[in-house]
Amino acid sequence: MDQGRNDGKAFREALEELRLLQLSVESWKLLSGRVQAKLDDQEVARFANALRVYATKDRVNEYNHYHLDRLGRPIIQVKAKNVGHGAAAAPDDKAGNLAKQIPICVGAHLMLTSNLWQPVGLCNGARGTVYDMGWAPGADPVQDPPCVIMMEFDKYNGPVFLTTADGRNIVPILPVERDFLIGSTLCTRTQFPLIVCYAITQDYPPASASIPPKDRVSSSLGQWSDQRASQKGGKVSQDDPSTAGARVRLAAIQRDHRSRCRAGETVSLTPTISQLGVFQGSKATEEGMQLRVKIDYGQVGVKVGG
Repeated sequence: MDQGRNDGKAFREALEELRLLQLSVESWKLLSGRVQAKLDDQEVARFANALRVYATKDRVNEYNHYHLDRLGRPIIQVKAKNVGHGAAAAPDDKAGNLAKQIPICVGAHLMLTSNLWQPVGLCNGARGTVYDMGWAPGADPVQDPPCVIMMEFDKYNGPVFLTTADGRNIVPILPVERDFLIGSTLCTRTQFPLIVCYAITQDYPPASASIPPKDRVSSSLGQWSDQRASQKGGKVSQDDPSTAGARVRLAAIQRDHRSRCRAGETVSLTPTISQLGVFQGSKATEEGMQLRVKIDYGQVGVKVGG
């Protein structure tokens, strides 16, 4: 289904119908025509590294676990910090799209679940690969979560934290905090806005997010298809993942950021990671560089400088 063909539009419509559990006969026929048994080996091989879209979370977890295991690297479970009665049990979609825990290792493929800096490609649905992780000084890597995850994103076009010898552009991803309601109780979850993304469910990413150029879609019967979606026409939702109940608190934070930006203030990131040298076990070896984040009317940007 090449970009620009009518089949591409029909495929997008089929995805939307799957998301709503309202698959039409036409869409069913379209997907049925792409059953793996009907394709030759060369066509099947094109999907070796494609993102899979499954109907159930169990299938997603199974496929993600399989690919993480194949990496043959030590894996850590990065657990979220929760505040508030019942916050720890809240599902991801009720807690600002932040996972309860994330299995991560060097080389793992991850996807952003939040809009961090849209103009340069750090947006909901952006995919990348873990380059390294860093812990704060004095932290126990066995017991404590990392304070930063260094990643190379597929379509990032902004300033970089470092460039590797083989030309990879590495940027840091930090934990974020999201407010949400459980009943009338305001809760908070702090976690990296990331998920493992060898496979995802059919209701993620949102309809407003760009669909990667080549995806494999599987129903409960194993039907799948290839799509080459137009990247130029794709748009990413700018809605904040926080729930409506937390808007009062969020608005107060945004007002504070605006006033500080008007004064030309640069807001530092976590002090424990202000220097490259504090990353325990990190491949980043340059010293004396500071990473700062400047919040410009709600827009986050990364600045690297002395």
